[in-house]
Amino acid sequence: MRWTKTAGPLALSAAMTGGFMLLPGVTQAKGAPVTLTISTWDSGSGLAAYHKGIAAFEKLHPNIRVQIESVSSQYYEPKLLTQLANGTGPDLMLVGDSEVHGFVASRQLLNLNPMLKPYHINPSHFYKSVWHVGMLGGKAYFVPKDWSDEAVLYNQTMFKKAHLPFPKAGWTWQQFAADAKKLTIIKNGVTAQYGAQLPGTWLRAGIEAFTGAWGGRLISPNGKTVNGYLNSPRSKSAIRFFLNLYNVDHVSPTPTQMAGYGSTDLFLTNRVAMEPTGPWNVSQYEAKPGFHFGVAPMPQGPAHKPYTMIFWAGWAINKHSHHLPQAKQLLAFFASPTWAKIDSHWAMPGLIDPAIIAQQEKNPGLKPFYAQAPHALPLQVTAPLNWVQDVQPALQNMIETATVNSHTNLNQLIKRTVQTIDAKLK
Repeated sequence: MRWTKTAGPLALSAAMTGGFMLLPGVTQAKGAPVTLTISTWDSGSGLAAYHKGIAAFEKLHPNIRVQIESVSSQYYEPKLLTQLANGTGPDLMLVGDSEVHGFVASRQLLNLNPMLKPYHINPSHFYKSVWHVGMLGGKAYFVPKDWSDEAVLYNQTMFKKAHLPFPKAGWTWQQFAADAKKLTIIKNGVTAQYGAQLPGTWLRAGIEAFTGAWGGRLISPNGKTVNGYLNSPRSKSAIRFFLNLYNVDHVSPTPTQMAGYGSTDLFLTNRVAMEPTGPWNVSQYEAKPGFHFGVAPMPQGPAHKPYTMIFWAGWAINKHSHHLPQAKQLLAFFASPTWAKIDSHWAMPGLIDPAIIAQQEKNPGLKPFYAQAPHALPLQVTAPLNWVQDVQPALQNMIETATVNSHTNLNQLIKRTVQTIDAKLK
């Protein structure tokens, strides 16, 4: 989760507002420096915040050195779990939200609850929805590194040409659909401009957000079944509405069509008018001359509540670290205002800090993302042990099947999908 501008959030305590400090009762060891290793999937320019933060930490702790182990995201989870299992894991590791359950289930992570108070880490100083992603069974295993959520980016020029008012807080998915239809332009049987670019098989931004807005769920809270959830009346109604935007209204390129565009940014190249997405490209859009866009909060569904989806990464400690006291100090630094201010130039920190709020007010492109934090839905990817293997493929296949063949019997398709997923979950 990286971009070049950000904004944000209240300080941990009056004593720490000015920055990170040495903790009471914690003294620096004498002798040779201790070296900590942290693992991340970030690389290249994505490590800029790390280098700056580590330099600040090492200045405060001259007897601790920190080394970064950058691993390709393709191999990150299996490599790290293997290292943890054979005792060669890093001291600290970055974990993505969809891997939270699997890493906790490995029993190799430190339960952070006992260290929170002694190290002045207060969960109430973080966005509630962001902090809770890193909790399972009432225990905290992660301190959020950064997060983001979903909003709707819209092309102001296209809205003006269509004589449509800009979307604003309180708008609905029905209004989104009506605007998308008016913004879709077809010439000689070819779509010259799409009213929207929907998330397709990107589940969290798509059907998970829609089912949440309809008051439904995709999977049970304990992660053991999708029966009664994915096929509930509310969820089925949300999925049908989502797919009708493709198959009936034709306001968005289908997942198959999107594959044909490759890496082309259809929003930036003025081919789509609206896009539900995260804040990652906001700074790029702001930098393009003559490109005028706005950011609207997520539309409301029949549940009559504004819902958004979280994207998250958090730091965990290897409970078998040979340098646990120092690892705890580094984790406490990652929970401090000092780190949040550094990271805020590349990402949205989970810590609520007044200085970052002040910065946020200067960037209208990011302000709506922060404003939605209280309305973020609990992530369903953390419910099952292995969402990526057991749940995700079948849901993606369901969407692809329905968009490739618009005459597919949706009730039967959902029924087969429920059976496929539950067979894997069992």
